[in-house]
Amino acid sequence: MNKCKWIVWDNENGDEIITDNYEEALEVYEKCKDFQESLMLDNGEFTTEERVILAEIKKDFYSGFSHIDDEGQEIWDFKERDLEEENISEFADYLIENASCAFEHKDRELLEKVLRNYNKVKYDSKREKEKQINSIPEKSRIWMKKGREVLDKSKWELWDRIVPIRLNDLYQGMELKCCLDIVEILNKGTFEDAKKELETQKHTEMSFELICSMIKDFSPKGEEFIDYLR
Repeated sequence: MNKCKWIVWDNENGDEIITDNYEEALEVYEKCKDFQESLMLDNGEFTTEERVILAEIKKDFYSGFSHIDDEGQEIWDFKERDLEEENISEFADYLIENASCAFEHKDRELLEKVLRNYNKVKYDSKREKEKQINSIPEKSRIWMKKGREVLDKSKWELWDRIVPIRLNDLYQGMELKCCLDIVEILNKGTFEDAKKELETQKHTEMSFELICSMIKDFSPKGEEFIDYLR
């Protein structure tokens, strides 16, 4: 929840910051204001172009990691997010789940309680996201080390590249453990053992395709195992 992104722009340096953290954006905005004011005092006059903007991003078009190809190369592609639509959809889902009774009985007090709780959930979610992002460097070191305990040395460089990407993606690194668990079984056990482990991981269709791609990349038996599954 709370997928808002904020951008601070000024006429001196252009984009100053793009962030999910409103407080961080506001801090940069205030610093830019102070800089503009001090610059005007130093020059003794206005340039007539002074401007600082703090704005919420509605659409975001950017390049991002897509997948790893059959040769182990990272493939990137363009992506686009409509953050306004994402927020509206999430808010609607939240109201349906939590406020139906308030609307049915026209209970204003209950509705206000639901909305206050929504704001708290957004705030907590933002803090949790910040905590997760800040933990990526330390978690990366841990997962890189775990990779060296399971993977062939020839795979270490690729593993080190994808670890922070996966930690910062949708599943927040869940697939790293899943992949290593399967590869470790393939190193010592049977395809059937690996299949049973994969089934216990309870993947969605999307996470299943991701984990299959990773198994192919990091296990010498990966491609053969995926053919066995299909």
